[in-house]
Amino acid sequence: MDLTETGILEDNPALQLVLAEYRAREVAVAKERAEERRQAQRAAKLDAEAHNPESEDTSTGRDDQHPPADDSSNSPFEKTSDDRWLQRVSDVEGVPDEELSSAHGLLIAWGFIKFKLIGREGMVYQLSTLGIQAAEGRLGTLASDAPLDEAA
Repeated sequence: MDLTETGILEDNPALQLVLAEYRAREVAVAKERAEERRQAQRAAKLDAEAHNPESEDTSTGRDDQHPPADDSSNSPFEKTSDDRWLQRVSDVEGVPDEELSSAHGLLIAWGFIKFKLIGREGMVYQLSTLGIQAAEGRLGTLASDAPLDEAA
């Protein structure tokens, strides 16, 4: 696979900065969600140990061991089944605001960023595998730089 995208990113530092910002946010939200899951598991374990199933009052019909999830969040990350879907990055240090929309469009067109529509809220974004590799500086590991006829 010929990855001319390497040159595209090298020639456009703003694209590199946008990719890096998305990657940093993806990593941050993954860590945040992992910690939330660990805390929920600890709380559930402590709750289970503290309650004796024979002595619970079931007359209220409430399930106190499994309270409804708190959907309120000020997080810039869209809660979906895949933790990596994020709201659009609207500010990247080193990228003028007027270039950000164009950068998103180019990164989507070249396959570095994926998006999906989520009802009235608009769109959410995530790095593709190619985008992750580019953000982590591993893009060149996908293919040889030499054309196939020269490799023989």
